[in-house]
Amino acid sequence: MIGGIGGGTCVSRRLASVVVVATAVCGTYDVGPPTRPFHLEQRLREMQARAEALKEVINSTDMGRKNRRNNEYLSRKLIDDGKDYEISVCRPRGVAFVHVYKAAGTTAKQMVRAGCPEPRHHFSCCGCESEEPGVFCHELQEGYTWNRNVSTTFAVVRDPVDRFRSGIFELALRGNQWMMDNIARAETDNKSVAEVAIDDLRSRQLWFLPDPHLMEQTFFLSEHHKVPHALTYVAKVGPNYVDDLYALGQELLGIDKAVVEHIGHYRDAHNVSYGRDKIYIHDQPLDDKTVDKIKEYYAVDYAWIDHPSIPKPSRRPRRPRRAARP
Repeated sequence: MIGGIGGGTCVSRRLASVVVVATAVCGTYDVGPPTRPFHLEQRLREMQARAEALKEVINSTDMGRKNRRNNEYLSRKLIDDGKDYEISVCRPRGVAFVHVYKAAGTTAKQMVRAGCPEPRHHFSCCGCESEEPGVFCHELQEGYTWNRNVSTTFAVVRDPVDRFRSGIFELALRGNQWMMDNIARAETDNKSVAEVAIDDLRSRQLWFLPDPHLMEQTFFLSEHHKVPHALTYVAKVGPNYVDDLYALGQELLGIDKAVVEHIGHYRDAHNVSYGRDKIYIHDQPLDDKTVDKIKEYYAVDYAWIDHPSIPKPSRRPRRPRRAARP
């Protein structure tokens, strides 16, 4: 309690966990211990609830068990095709990040690197093409020190329809043959590329694998991967994504919002000039029937990404009213 501060005197307090926020306290009211801003606490709770919803769906539902069997097959096929999933680790911070493709994972990975002390010696990423020396996650031995001291693992996911559109755009840029065939068929049939691609996927066996960028997000977070620690937080791309990264950056890596925003601006500038000749594939309008097909195909992702148990965003509490001056 700060009391009896009269004569218009103000006491400024900096919230200990936030670099960029300061609060002026005047008059008489309860302040309490230094804490994170309310909306960051809320973001952490929501991300924890999403991680718990994933575990519940995978372990307690028929849909989850069936998906897990398919994922075990897909994991072996991925390895046979010379591909891999990605896991980044900052050992001094005890943090691991699982990269779900086409869900803003590159931004989160760069945040982990930025918050890792001496990343040249303490940051490692298996399955990352840009890291040297390159190593596949599935090739690492249990005793290998890449994941020692990890106590927290997080990931980022995305609405499956938005991710699917981004995924087929990525495959078009890479010249994926399956995607090129679908683009040609879409032009012949006068349909959207997304409609032709999802119809092709639905006509095949569940374990058909054109590319990891189109795999269910649940696959990357399944327990048979060498995830160093049980998943703690799962963020979601959307209006709150910068706040999610800010909350994770503070909680896990000790970095402030300016670092997160800088990384985000860099990625935005990169995306503006990326693949302009194919951007129509991403931006083509989708009719309701095509959207429903995509949602059905990724049903297991929808079962937990927006699970009813995840708290809904709410307003910040009002600040306490100042006491009247004497």
